[in-house]
Amino acid sequence: MPYGIVRLVGAGPGDAQLLTLKAKRHLEQADVIVYDRLISSRLLRFAKPNATLISVGKEPGRHSVHQEDICDLLIDHAKRGHDVVRLKGGDPFVFGRGGEEAQALRREGITCEIIPGISSAIAVPAYAGIPVTHRDVSPSFTVSTGHRSLAADVSLCGQNMQRLQHPEPGTLVVLMGLSNLEQITSQLIHDGLDAKTPAAVIRAGTTAAQEVITGTLHTIALQVRNAKFRSPAILVVGEVVNLRRELTWFENLPLLGHKLFVVGDTREQSAKYADHFEDFGAETLDLSVSDHIQVDKRKLEYLAQKLALDNYPSTETRGVYFTTRLGIELFMHYWINSGRDIRSLHRVQFFIQDQALAMQLRQYGIIPSEDTADCTLWIEMPRSSQTTSLPLTQSLACCEAVSLYELAVTDLPAHEIESFATNTEQAVWITSELAWLLWTRLQMQHKESLHCQDVFLLPELTHLAELIKQQGVTVHMARDAKDIADHLLSALQTG
Repeated sequence: MPYGIVRLVGAGPGDAQLLTLKAKRHLEQADVIVYDRLISSRLLRFAKPNATLISVGKEPGRHSVHQEDICDLLIDHAKRGHDVVRLKGGDPFVFGRGGEEAQALRREGITCEIIPGISSAIAVPAYAGIPVTHRDVSPSFTVSTGHRSLAADVSLCGQNMQRLQHPEPGTLVVLMGLSNLEQITSQLIHDGLDAKTPAAVIRAGTTAAQEVITGTLHTIALQVRNAKFRSPAILVVGEVVNLRRELTWFENLPLLGHKLFVVGDTREQSAKYADHFEDFGAETLDLSVSDHIQVDKRKLEYLAQKLALDNYPSTETRGVYFTTRLGIELFMHYWINSGRDIRSLHRVQFFIQDQALAMQLRQYGIIPSEDTADCTLWIEMPRSSQTTSLPLTQSLACCEAVSLYELAVTDLPAHEIESFATNTEQAVWITSELAWLLWTRLQMQHKESLHCQDVFLLPELTHLAELIKQQGVTVHMARDAKDIADHLLSALQTG
């Protein structure tokens, strides 16, 4: 069997939207993804359904998997012919031990490719409003690791910094140095840096949990200890730190510090909204109904047969009523993938519950009808004791109901949800009645974790708002992230 290939892929500094297009493409194609602790869970959603996901996360002072074992893991899967992605935080060749992994692979005759990522050394200061270089302040910068506590390593940082100070000052960025911060700053002062040199420590940079403390080399270690900062964090030393007063931007985003569950019918829909909310600073966890359903292919074929031209007289028309985005996607994909011609649906009338579904049908070249009098079938959604659908019109009540799927309640991301929801208030954005049904199932499974204070709905879901209010839940109508931000800010001011 020919060997597979291993790609060392940089995942960027934390913000999932900073992943490169090339990295995304290879994540979607990989048979095996071996990933680090600080990788955004959203990146793993790009994996194909049958991909093997392996966590080799390392925490400060505690390695769940030793580096030698990680190399052996990559080699083993490559020798089985697998396409392997080694997903590493930041850039794989910037203090990521990517060089060691690449050497180990080459020694075994395994092809290894490197896909660079945006390093936290430049991205995290940028999100804190600190440029690592500036024409008037710092023409150069040095990146070092503070992970090891040997005095010689810290002293080398100081010596490099000293060289940068002459004839012009530079910037020093220290990664993985939080546990040794006091020793690092003391050594830098000992090596000749002014104790009043501006310094900043940035925790969880580029994420909604980002926090920044600024001070001087003399004060920063005590400030960080008093704030009880935890890793990941980086240290920035130099005059560029003072530019933060003028250039701060990320912490000004209106939803920063807020957690928002985004529940949609499909992955694409959920991801689209999640990206939008994260642009406003929110931390999101996007969930899609399509990831948690069991499709009934027999019902799909039954529906296709019912709508096929050769199964009813030419004088007849057939009408089908869709209540969810997911129902449309499942049917249209099944129709096309089974070799049927989309044009043969020209005598079928399509009816929809709201205008969002109308837009979706138009993407397939189908214009839905408004009058349901000729409807013969309607595609119902799964039912739950937690919610009751709207009463059907008289014409729909006479239609044959077809259910194409059921929610797979056992296939929910428990660890991810509980980790996201720990010790904080959350809000939830619901895009459809079906998404609300999934959310109620989640709440039943995670009663101790999910304490959402607010439920936000699209304006066209007023009928769903009435159903939710009957359960004693506070509901807000919102068009987008700005509406949500306005509400949350207003609540803070009045609270």
